[in-house]
Amino acid sequence: MSETRPIQKIFDRVIAERLKASEDKASDLAELHKRLREEALPKVLRIVLDRFNKEAPEILNEYKESEASFVEENYERWSEGFDLIEIYLNISHQIGESINTEFRPSAIENDNFIFEATIALHARALLVSREIFWLLRGGFADGALGRWRTLHEISVVVILLSENDPDISRRYLLHRQIQSYKAMLTYAKYQKEANLTPLQDGDLSRAKKAYDEILNQHGEEMRHDWGWAAPALKCKKPTFRQIEEHVGMDDWRPRYRWSSQDTHAGYRPIEATLGNSESQQPSLLTGPSDSGLADPAQMMIASLYTVSDILVRLAPNIDRGIYIIVLEMIRDKTIAAFFDVIEEG
Repeated sequence: MSETRPIQKIFDRVIAERLKASEDKASDLAELHKRLREEALPKVLRIVLDRFNKEAPEILNEYKESEASFVEENYERWSEGFDLIEIYLNISHQIGESINTEFRPSAIENDNFIFEATIALHARALLVSREIFWLLRGGFADGALGRWRTLHEISVVVILLSENDPDISRRYLLHRQIQSYKAMLTYAKYQKEANLTPLQDGDLSRAKKAYDEILNQHGEEMRHDWGWAAPALKCKKPTFRQIEEHVGMDDWRPRYRWSSQDTHAGYRPIEATLGNSESQQPSLLTGPSDSGLADPAQMMIASLYTVSDILVRLAPNIDRGIYIIVLEMIRDKTIAAFFDVIEEG
């Protein structure tokens, strides 16, 4: 369908056929033309769909070949850094798996809230890191940067939990029920209009009961988004920015704000995107680019290291101590590898 306005041409042809065959001698030709357009619509839709279905296999094959070719070329450019990231992710996984296997039974038995929160956050950090890596391999630097925002939040939370007593971790875990109740209120409000499966009888009342019990036991500040951290920061309604400052991670604030541009819908000039960072003539990107991968890759590596390092400190031994040193070495080597590609141009 390379011709200009193909659907309009189909419409014109179908209507011309109908006009020629019409026995209606109406004096109002505009009204006749309008009625025939309405009658022609089902036929036009069938013709267009038939054309799409006929051409789809060829179009899809061309797209798949182009995508595979790009991924291969993208890997060739960033291969050293990509390979190091894969090793890094694998070691991080082994660390988390070994600690979880060894300590989960006793953690459950002894209500070890710090362990429960930290091991869950490490698993999530690893998952988000893998998502970022796939975006990088696919050539979506701006998407990877936006996904890093979550990873940064995880690393900041892990630091805060590690620096405080178990009650803060317990509050963090309980806060899930606060958020769930709020989500259920929104769900219930719009379930009919949004065509959602209705909540079961008693679901909302049970969630409200848990919500009230948590507020009664742990304070009204728990109702706020970051209220679980209130005792650690000694304020009733803490913000993420305050938590960043409290744990000494506020120097990451510029990067966090930067990543938020790819999370929210604010306007960004096309030349401001990472995917256009090396382009002499920036374009409206709707697909992959091999530019701009260094920053999100380096930021991902640094944040995941922070989470893995804190997890190891909860359960230190010689093997894991060696692993974390190896991770540090790979982290630095990976960052250098991405920098080298940028310098080469």
